[in-house]
Amino acid sequence: MAPSENSGIDFVVYLQFDIIMRIMSLLNDPLDVVRASAVSRAWHHFVINNSLLKNLCIKNAPAISTFDSIIVQEDGALTVIDYRSEHPLSFEVLKKDHIMYSYLLQALSRSSIAPKDILECVLGASSTQSYPEESIVNVLLPCRRFLWGDSYWSSRGCRVSNVPEKILFKLCGDVSIVTDIQIRPAQRLDHHVYSAISVRFRMGHSKSYRDLRPNIVQSLPLGEIDENNYVWSYTSPVFPMLEEASLQTFSLPEPVLCIGGYLEVELLDKAQKDSVNGLYYTCLGHVRIWGHSLMPAFDVQMGESGSISLKYRPDAAEYALDYLLYDGDESDDEGIPDLSASQDRPMLLVQIENLIKLRMFP
Repeated sequence: MAPSENSGIDFVVYLQFDIIMRIMSLLNDPLDVVRASAVSRAWHHFVINNSLLKNLCIKNAPAISTFDSIIVQEDGALTVIDYRSEHPLSFEVLKKDHIMYSYLLQALSRSSIAPKDILECVLGASSTQSYPEESIVNVLLPCRRFLWGDSYWSSRGCRVSNVPEKILFKLCGDVSIVTDIQIRPAQRLDHHVYSAISVRFRMGHSKSYRDLRPNIVQSLPLGEIDENNYVWSYTSPVFPMLEEASLQTFSLPEPVLCIGGYLEVELLDKAQKDSVNGLYYTCLGHVRIWGHSLMPAFDVQMGESGSISLKYRPDAAEYALDYLLYDGDESDDEGIPDLSASQDRPMLLVQIENLIKLRMFP
């Protein structure tokens, strides 16, 4: 039945599906998609039934596509949205899915506001020259020097400069948004700065559910990184690094949704050779990772078979979004670290305290 001359034409009702999807796909702003879902009942059902917000979220954060299912925890009940199911999902289930992706997109859009240091702990380095003096845990400390000596990590020496070094970090929570990484190369006693020539970053999750939340902070020294244990869903461009002992900021082109909470720093090529032994080293003084943790609203659950699910708590989502706007008292002061200010990062506290004990009471 054709519309009357006096009525408006709702193209969602009268146009072919492929044409409507092509038009709707031009909406790149999450708010526009939300507004579209409020135009009419037909638009509301079209947006939700065709997962337009989910598609936009995957476009902005490809790591979302790694999930096999969504687990919604609401009012003491669990709703599992299984993307692998052969059965079509009901409208009510798709609506829960729609709301969850709207929160994720809002978090991504607000992530540049008041970012916080979300580094939870360091898990290992590809090599270490001298332990515990040059332990990788030193990069958690903002201080350049303590009573027991300089504070920095050093790789093992190499005869050639093009051997990369890798450092693996765990972020706060299993779902985080990363905006910037700060790195300070270290200056050694010979007054040379042992920086890398360039750096890039990878983010992802572990392959095993047993390694999803590592509990290794009380066992030092930390082991070397086994690349086979991780799946990297994001790799950054290569950034040039200055040969300066200053805190250098590497801003990602877009905020990155890190699913799994692992971030690897890959230091490419070594800039400085030791004048005594003729070997190349990379040395870092301090690392900070900026962004937002989305816990407790979002979490990751991994099955023994390797399946990965996103856990979502609607009751905590509003709080998580409000906390994105909270400007904490993060300080760039490079004095003695205030460990009490890191009480929400217990793994970081344990690592720093253990290292200090090793250095002060060998």
